[in-house]
Amino acid sequence: MKRKILSVILAVTMLFSALNIIAFAEEPVISSLSAERFMNGEVFWNGPYNPRLVKADENIEIGIGNILANGQFISSQEATYIWYKDNVEIPGATAETYEFKYDGAQYSCLISYMGISCFFEFFFKEDTLEVTVGSDAELVLSEDEMYTFVGGEVGDKTDIWVNATSTAPNANITYVWERWEMYTLPGQMTEFEVLDNNTNRCQVVRREGTEGYTCTVDDGNCNKIIYFQVDPVDTMTDTTYIDGIAPESYAGMYIAVANPGETVTIKIPATSTKGNVTYKWYKTTMDDQTGMCYELLDNTSDTLSVEKTAPEEDNIYQAYGEQTYECYVEDGNERTRYWYMLFCLHPEQIESQSEIIGEDTPKVTLDDNTENLTNNIFREEMMEISAGETGEVKLTAELKGEVSSKEQEIINNSIDDNTKIGLNLDINLYKTIFDQTTQVTETAKEVNLSVEISEDLINENADIVREYKVLRIHNDEAEILDCVFDKDSKKLSFETDKFSTYTVIYTDKSVEDEEEKQETIPDENDGNENTDKGVEPEKNEGQEDVKIPATGDTSNAAGWFILLLASAVALSAITLKIKD
Repeated sequence: MKRKILSVILAVTMLFSALNIIAFAEEPVISSLSAERFMNGEVFWNGPYNPRLVKADENIEIGIGNILANGQFISSQEATYIWYKDNVEIPGATAETYEFKYDGAQYSCLISYMGISCFFEFFFKEDTLEVTVGSDAELVLSEDEMYTFVGGEVGDKTDIWVNATSTAPNANITYVWERWEMYTLPGQMTEFEVLDNNTNRCQVVRREGTEGYTCTVDDGNCNKIIYFQVDPVDTMTDTTYIDGIAPESYAGMYIAVANPGETVTIKIPATSTKGNVTYKWYKTTMDDQTGMCYELLDNTSDTLSVEKTAPEEDNIYQAYGEQTYECYVEDGNERTRYWYMLFCLHPEQIESQSEIIGEDTPKVTLDDNTENLTNNIFREEMMEISAGETGEVKLTAELKGEVSSKEQEIINNSIDDNTKIGLNLDINLYKTIFDQTTQVTETAKEVNLSVEISEDLINENADIVREYKVLRIHNDEAEILDCVFDKDSKKLSFETDKFSTYTVIYTDKSVEDEEEKQETIPDENDGNENTDKGVEPEKNEGQEDVKIPATGDTSNAAGWFILLLASAVALSAITLKIKD
């Protein structure tokens, strides 16, 4: 009887062991764990050699977030936390955040998830310096913590100063001033000139271009660096266009898309109250041995035309077919640097489509190529697109049986008695990027549209000449657009940069009247070799790498397997004895 009971117990043990082995096999094995540190809701970047300066008794909240296990985000509630103060465990501090008043101690946190642990340290140092900044000129603190001011023209003098006090015992406050030239020409090294004045004041004597000054204040316990940027007084008015479009600036860089073999025209029209404006154009390339290389181009005009080359896939420094250029514009007082990047779209990176709403709506299409649409519509997102982000341009068109009374009044006031209304269309443009769709009501430059004209609007009378135009109503303003009708394709093509209500209008005239009119019109080009005149466009650090301590228990499966094997052997022995 006892043997039978023991046999049952061993059988149950075997079953329990087998179930645990199966459960363990189904659990993922965690081999890596990482996270980010936060202080008062912002990422904590400081390390042992650059501790965060905080005031005594300052209220601080530190925390751990963005936890990755095997490269996948996990919920903060799935991990466990143990907080330490000067390497001593803080009783009850087991949440993902910890609040305290700074008292000179150092804090750290051990997080664990599925047998793997990581240790994170927060480095602090007491801020014993109080600093105020002043100048004869008006100072403006920029987003990157730099005090900017206008230093006037070349030769003008401006005083800047830094007043500092310290709570450190026996503090000896020192000041080190440095000057350097910003936006130096390619090939010129940025030289930091240490100024000979260990005082809290510095006199700035304006030189050409934009200058930078720093003051390093030290009290023997901590130091702070104060940054100044000295701008010249405005003497130059300048802007830039790429193929007629005013591009958005990304930290001084302008980006555009082009097809291989396409010619791109970059223009910087500039004027100066000092008279002469000079241009220096450079082509820049990145070499894996020598770094950035600059080629001075034989061009001193305000316009550069370049041919887009095919992408070089093996160049790790480039975006897809990236070409970069720089131009330095100067007038003897100001210097402006323009930096341009041209690249190619990946195949199918930007999709263009038209959606026709309603059975009776004629076909309306976007006739611009994808590159032009991208430059025109995605100006604010060009940096992300150059990095490979995908997007979509969609045109929608719907036939409007009736327009509003206000729109009808605008139409009636814009046409004469001889002009007839063909059809009304509601045409809208949308862009999609980052999985978000927004409506585009105006574009940076005109895009090409075409409307397929139905048979009932096409003139078949040989004695009549029909002239089509498009009347656009946008923001309650009407504008008549010129267009071209192709009888073979039955398409009416026109350019537009605004999207609202469109009305196709037409005027019929007799062939005889038109012939007489043409005979009486003098040829304006007689005697002129070239009457084509160009028109200028209107100026208008992340996840923290950590060492993983060997705190995980990886022997569970082996233990259960040994227990299962032992149970099986014992059960076999008992069974044999029972049979005997």
